[in-house]
Amino acid sequence: MIPLKIQIGTLLFSFQFGFLFSLLTSFLYHLFKKKKFCFFITTIFYIFLSVYLYFISLKNLDNGIIHIYFLGLLFLGILTETYFQKNIEKFLKKWYNQRKNRKWKNGSKKK
Repeated sequence: MIPLKIQIGTLLFSFQFGFLFSLLTSFLYHLFKKKKFCFFITTIFYIFLSVYLYFISLKNLDNGIIHIYFLGLLFLGILTETYFQKNIEKFLKKWYNQRKNRKWKNGSKKK
């Protein structure tokens, strides 16, 4: 049985790790999306490194005990980051279009 304090710390770590994993995966995709071979090699290396870091961190936090809810919160972190990323992109596009339309209406045309 894992003490409650360690379980809560591990749950928070799993959620944060999932969020960071998804964020960095999106960054790698945008960085290498034109170079397919580099993207493939970098992604494989990145996934192996991430899995290794996750399990080493779990070993340090709770002696390497894995529960299904740790993995569940890892995936919840990934889903949360994906949701935030989509909403932020929509907000920035909307904000950019409003600014662009406002400049055009005020007569600030590019010549």
